[in-house]
Amino acid sequence: TYTMGSANTTLTAVWVAVNYSVLYDDNVTGETISVPTDAGTYNIGQTVTISGTEPTRTGYAFAGWTIDSGNSGTVYKTVTNANYTESSSNITFYANGA
Repeated sequence: TYTMGSANTTLTAVWVAVNYSVLYDDNVTGETISVPTDAGTYNIGQTVTISGTEPTRTGYAFAGWTIDSGNSGTVYKTVTNANYTESSSNITFYANGA
């Protein structure tokens, strides 16, 4: 609360960056597969470098990471497109096993 005095007053906006986190999900039910972690925080427009650590699962080849648990959309893999630009929320990368 600010009480206005008798003189003109200039108020200055103070901006604080909103930080978002990156999570990796094995995208498998009933199994526990080791996935990378990312302790960093990111702001809108920052580039997230996708982890080069690939999960392994017997009988499957790792195809990359997607931002959709149904494995649709862009597949991110460190050798092809290793960067993702943070938009406006926490992001989870889901393992895509082919």
